[in-house]
Amino acid sequence: MSSKPGVLVERAISPEVITWLEHHFDVEHKQADEAWPRELQLRKLKICANMAVGCNNFDVDAMRRKKVLATNAPDVLTDTTADFGFALLHR
Repeated sequence: MSSKPGVLVERAISPEVITWLEHHFDVEHKQADEAWPRELQLRKLKICANMAVGCNNFDVDAMRRKKVLATNAPDVLTDTTADFGFALLHR
């Protein structure tokens, strides 16, 4: 049994990232870009890290009850969206 913490990668990500994670964590992953069954029991879950701006794909109420931390990547598209908007204005 490993002393490394476990990581569940729920969606497809770069194989290089999986390799890096495996150096630091016990990793369970699948490269199919489809959601795991909702019924999947994760009793030891401590954090859900989202590579997206929002958290509408989280069951926030259930996470709050189980004291599971949620993260996302806010503001990563703010400048790009503004630049694109100005580009459309100057067509």
